[in-house]
Amino acid sequence: MSDKPEVVAKITNKYGDPEGFAERELKAVADIQNERIGTELIRLSDHEAVVAPLLKRARTAERESMSHMKTLRGLERVSMAVADHSDEVNVENNLLRQERASDKARIEDLENLLKVH
Repeated sequence: MSDKPEVVAKITNKYGDPEGFAERELKAVADIQNERIGTELIRLSDHEAVVAPLLKRARTAERESMSHMKTLRGLERVSMAVADHSDEVNVENNLLRQERASDKARIEDLENLLKVH
């Protein structure tokens, strides 16, 4: 597709009078039969004035969407880190429980030895 806009109409000199006095008319230069009745033709500069803010809003929305995606990925990484840390804490707690049980068993053994003597 070309970047150049399609010309659909041309302003002509209706009766061939000099430019300063000429009555102007608009002549279609493209097939307009498929266009809806009431379709408005706008000047390119007006078109740019309408389209530019829409493009800006679309780009802003895209950047915000990308920013939100980055935030979500960051939250996923934090969530994974917390889960990993939670697993590490659980392992440490299990080791501490095992050590306490082992210590308790040694204390009971020592108490039994002291009772015997």
